[in-house]
Amino acid sequence: MRLIFWTFADGGSSGYLRYNKSLQELSQEYDFYFLCSGNRGNKLVRKHFRAQVLPCENNIQEKSQLLLKHFQMLSSFRGVQDDDVLVKIDLDAVLFDLPELVRRIKKNIKPESIMGNYREQFVTNDQGDREVSLSYVRGACQAMPISTVKKVSFECDDRYGISDFDIPFCEQVQNRGIKLIDCPLFEINNKYTYTHPVWHPDKKARRKVPQFSRHCHLYDEIKKNA
Repeated sequence: MRLIFWTFADGGSSGYLRYNKSLQELSQEYDFYFLCSGNRGNKLVRKHFRAQVLPCENNIQEKSQLLLKHFQMLSSFRGVQDDDVLVKIDLDAVLFDLPELVRRIKKNIKPESIMGNYREQFVTNDQGDREVSLSYVRGACQAMPISTVKKVSFECDDRYGISDFDIPFCEQVQNRGIKLIDCPLFEINNKYTYTHPVWHPDKKARRKVPQFSRHCHLYDEIKKNA
């Protein structure tokens, strides 16, 4: 089983591309693919990462289509096996414990699945009971084997914006019989607790950049003292 990492990047990702040493170092050890829009993001990726760049428009749903088609092509003729795993990790996520991330993925991943932080949303039906309206795996860090990629496509969905990935993708793959596996890979909080291998900032924009900067410094300190 081989792990292949990927993420989205554009000109607005410049700070994360420059300062996320955890992912820069990851790209030295593992295959890493960037779905990259705009010259600025492209240049920064090539400067700071050892990675493959797939140029595309600034539309996450179209980027996702391109990624799936790319790996469907690779799996058909060049060294990508069904049990190899694509691991998505956001640029603003800090990877603190690579061995633990690899261990969790290899232990829990199943054929034709998507694995990660599972989430459900509920609605109240006419009888007053709560029922699941949708379920999905959150995208800050998630894994899916090539057997999943070979079985699905990702069609742009007008119900969602061009920056939406997690929910429309999981909706579509579940309709094709793909299972969602709950195996937490990341934590979202103000301060890293060492509970999960990946940390991701709070969604509130005013908190996001200072949280990211503080955790980049924490990563540097941990590496220095290792």
